[in-house]
Amino acid sequence: MFQKYIKLTLGNFIEFSKHISLNSKPQIDLYFDEKYLWMNSRSSFSAFNSIFNTTKDESGLEEILEKAKDYFAPKEHVYWSTNKPENIDNQYKNIFDKYGYLCGGVYTGVMKNLNTQLNTPNINPDIKIKKITQAEEYKSYIDIITIGFGLNNEVKKEFEKKLDILNEKLNLTHYLAFFNNKPCSVATSFYHNKTVGLYNAATLPEYRKKGVFTAIMNIALSNAQNKGCNYAVAQLMGKKQASGLVNTFDFEEVAYFTPYIQGGSLEP
Repeated sequence: MFQKYIKLTLGNFIEFSKHISLNSKPQIDLYFDEKYLWMNSRSSFSAFNSIFNTTKDESGLEEILEKAKDYFAPKEHVYWSTNKPENIDNQYKNIFDKYGYLCGGVYTGVMKNLNTQLNTPNINPDIKIKKITQAEEYKSYIDIITIGFGLNNEVKKEFEKKLDILNEKLNLTHYLAFFNNKPCSVATSFYHNKTVGLYNAATLPEYRKKGVFTAIMNIALSNAQNKGCNYAVAQLMGKKQASGLVNTFDFEEVAYFTPYIQGGSLEP
C-alpha cells in the first residue's frame, strides 16, 4: 500500500508541478535520482525546493545533503523522509544536525479507494460550498490560503503567480466554503490518471471545528467519483485534519513525511 501511495501521489504531484513556467522558461526542475525525487523551483518558499526520499532507506544521506548544497544554493530547501522522526536512526539525525537541517514535524499521507460508496456526513445547513468561478471568490481563496498557511507577502505573491499559471494550463477545481455567507475554507482538486490529488486545504482559525473542511471534502470526493477517479490522495499537516478524512471518509493512513528544513522553516 505504501509503494502504491507513493507512486500515485508523486505521479499526481509531478504532473501538477511540471506545468509551472514563466515566459517559456521552466520554473521547476524535476528529476529522479535513484530513490530520490528532486524538485528545484528557486522559490523563496523552502517547501518548493525539495528532495523526496521515495523509500524508507536513509543510507547515503550525507552524500545527498552534500549534493543539495550546490543544487539548491542559495535557496533554503527541504529533505523529506518517509519515516517518522522516532523511526530515524540516530546516525542520520546526527547527519541532519551536522548540515543544519531542522525537523519540521510530520505530515500524514492518506489514500482512499473511490470504487466504494462514500459515507455521507451530516453537513451543517449554515455551510455552503461552491466551485470558484468569479474573481472575488478567487481573491477570497488566496486570502484564506495566506492566513491558513501563514504566508508572508513575498511568498503570497509568488504563490499567486504560480497558481495563476497552473490555472491556465491545468483543469484545477478550486472550492470555497461559506459559513453563514462568510468565506472561510478552501481546497483544490487536481485529476490525473484517474487519481484526484487534494491540495491547499485551509480554514480560517475562527471557523475550524465547525465542519467546513468535511463539507468541502464531501463535495470534492463526490465530484471525483463522478469523474471516474479510482483513488484520492492527500498529504496533511496535523493529526486532526488527517483523522477527519480517516474517520469520516474511511481514508487510510499509509505514509508519513518528515520534513528536515535547511536554513529556515516551512513557515515562510
